[in-house]
Amino acid sequence: AAFSFPWDWGSTFRFSKVGGEKFDATNNGDAPCTWTLEVAASGEVVNPMLTKTETGEFVRVNITLTEGQKLLVSTEEDEMQVMLVDVDGRKTDAFSYLDVDSTSFYLEVGENPMAFAPIENALATVRYFENFAGV
Repeated sequence: AAFSFPWDWGSTFRFSKVGGEKFDATNNGDAPCTWTLEVAASGEVVNPMLTKTETGEFVRVNITLTEGQKLLVSTEEDEMQVMLVDVDGRKTDAFSYLDVDSTSFYLEVGENPMAFAPIENALATVRYFENFAGV
């Protein structure tokens, strides 16, 4: 299925708003989970990057966002998806801008120390569903 925005998150999800370069994404579920990063630009944002600091895994998109644009990166369907949303709401596949050294990673159970850069002109939000094992 193709990634589309707005995404239907269902009734419950967790998110971490990045108020500085470093933050924790806490997965209180029973299993690792996928995530979606949204970067909203209030000015020029060059090569946005999300890093899982304990492992060094990262996702970097080699693109320059301008004011009003949004970048969406998702691991929801067990494969990386990257979309650029222009000021007028037009969505464009931006997978080709994904840095070749980027890795698709999960949020492990517990705390996941993360870092986002650059923080200037960017509001980054990480959304994720916690997975729970059924009996």
